[in-house]
Amino acid sequence: MKKRGAFFWNMAGCTVNAGATVVLLAAVTRICGAEEGGVFSIAFVTAQMLMTLGAFGVRAYQASDMEEEFTFPQYLTHRLLTCALMVGAGASWAFLSGYRGEKAAVAVLLCVFKMFDALADVLEGRLQQKGRMDLAGKSLCLRTLLSTTLFVAALWLTEKLTFACILAVAGAAAGLVAFGLLPCRRYARLALTRRLRPVGQLFARCAPLFFSLFILAYLVNAPKYAIDRLLPEQYQTYYNIISMPAQVIYLFSTFIFKPIITDLAEDWQAGRRKKFRGAVTRLLLFTVGTTAATLAAAFAAGIPVLEGIYGVELSPYRTHLLLILVGGGLHGTANLLYYVLTVLRCQGSIFASAGAAFAAALLLPGAWVSAAGMMGAVLSYGAVMLLLALLMLFFLGWKYHKERGKQG
Repeated sequence: MKKRGAFFWNMAGCTVNAGATVVLLAAVTRICGAEEGGVFSIAFVTAQMLMTLGAFGVRAYQASDMEEEFTFPQYLTHRLLTCALMVGAGASWAFLSGYRGEKAAVAVLLCVFKMFDALADVLEGRLQQKGRMDLAGKSLCLRTLLSTTLFVAALWLTEKLTFACILAVAGAAAGLVAFGLLPCRRYARLALTRRLRPVGQLFARCAPLFFSLFILAYLVNAPKYAIDRLLPEQYQTYYNIISMPAQVIYLFSTFIFKPIITDLAEDWQAGRRKKFRGAVTRLLLFTVGTTAATLAAAFAAGIPVLEGIYGVELSPYRTHLLLILVGGGLHGTANLLYYVLTVLRCQGSIFASAGAAFAAALLLPGAWVSAAGMMGAVLSYGAVMLLLALLMLFFLGWKYHKERGKQG
């Protein structure tokens, strides 16, 4: 019964979280217009990227820390420090980008908004570590519903984007307390540690995961930053709309991957290699199947549905939509391989893969957007994700070969 509850609430949480991104952008675009949608989009994706600094790649490590090498107060102390760094980085980014007035306010507020997600993540990681993925999923679901509802209601009543962001922050804070802190009290001592050495060790242990995740987030957003530099703001809105289904593939794949991190870690530590490989293979097939189904749906009705949701003309971008979905499938595959390599404690392999893809992302989006506009952005996204997935698959195969050599 508990496993069924875990599946349901994790699915509900990931579904609501994926849908919230769609709802937020749709609300801003319909109520405030495509240009305001562009302002919101670039601020929101940057806040999501900076959330990797707040989370610091610890969730998968924490959930698979079966022997509790680090205590929860150590995880919590570490998270408060990384969240402070996250907000500071967000404010610095807005200032250095030359944002002023409403654009700067929206950028900082959305960073604070996502900071509460990073804080909740360490609580939900503890619940998952203790086998209560149902409570972790419920927390994600209810927190997201509360903050999204407040944002949309405030925007609809006032048409003021800054005020809507303020209410979303308030909702995120209230949701953290009600659905994160209170349930977690039964499974952890909600205290900070005075022992800074283990916290420093946690920084060192997860630094490769953080840098890898930060780079992975940048890889997704690199075409958006190229558009922000080189094209009018409404194109930011168009690109974010057609890329939304690709991100939904990634987010929905997460609801399958996250709950099994602990199971994969147990199988690997117990030497159940055949069971481990079978689970990974099934997850890869799931990602391929999800991508194929999404492509079929997008080919049949993708553009009319997106136009109906967002209220903007998208007919010139049908081919762009299909190509970016292929990139989304590759992103989902890379996400799965990230979790698997983390369970295997192959942080260096993850970092090497992400670093090579990062080098490509520094070169391709700007050049291709300059040459081909929106199509250049779409193709650069797919090319970088293909490189990333292939490299991670190579390192996973190398790890299996090395393990067979030890057993032989």
